[in-house]
Amino acid sequence: MVHRRMEVRRALHHPVEIIAPGWDEPVTLVADDLSPSGAYIESDLLPEPGEHVVCSFHLGGPKRGTSYSFFGQVKRINWTRRVTDVRPAGFGIEFVDASPKERIAIRSALRGTPPPRPGLVRDADDPIVVEWLI
Repeated sequence: MVHRRMEVRRALHHPVEIIAPGWDEPVTLVADDLSPSGAYIESDLLPEPGEHVVCSFHLGGPKRGTSYSFFGQVKRINWTRRVTDVRPAGFGIEFVDASPKERIAIRSALRGTPPPRPGLVRDADDPIVVEWLI
């Protein structure tokens, strides 16, 4: 199965509030990247793949900015279990109810924000070094 991005992701360390089933209350986390169609949320607290969440965030200045709240579906989980994993633990969500008007507004607000840097690619011949703290 090939996954194709619908939008360009933008590097953005930005607070988001997530509400997920099984969590006692809304949790403020950090979006590592954001696009008009979804976000990657850094977190050690991970919802289940396929689970539906609510994602709320604010873009723009305090006076002229806009708040958004979308239902999202967890599309992937990153446990960061391997030494070669370059992204922090977290989960990717797809916004399932963003209107075309909201997507255009988010795209406009993110204009000029660079995409995330590609992860470090480890050559297969490079040794993996693990240091133990005793």
